[in-house]
Amino acid sequence: MDNNEKNLDSFYVDYYRDIADNIKKYRKLHSLTQAELAEKMNMDSQYYAQLERFDNPIRHFTLDKILTACAIFNCTPNDIIGNLPIEQTALHKQMHDQIIEKLDLLSEKQLYVLLQYVERIVPLI
Repeated sequence: MDNNEKNLDSFYVDYYRDIADNIKKYRKLHSLTQAELAEKMNMDSQYYAQLERFDNPIRHFTLDKILTACAIFNCTPNDIIGNLPIEQTALHKQMHDQIIEKLDLLSEKQLYVLLQYVERIVPLI
């Protein structure tokens, strides 16, 4: 793993930790226990607790669980996931280049499906 990959991994570990912290904050604001929120989110309470504590950086809240939390808390995804800076950093450039490389490998049909997905998901984040 080179330095850029380590920086990317470190960035996303911190990012997912922030998401877990925000969900915990909203859970407490709504006076819910971990078990109560886990039930509302249709999750095992022990697994939910692990995600909230961020015990294992490989495991984190998925987008569908974040959106479920937003519905429960009556908030927007930006309230949970926050805003990432959109500045042209080396990390931003690296991710952009990786995406372009992957896009070049897609068929026309795959690109169409991806476009439909992006058009639906971008307004939510």
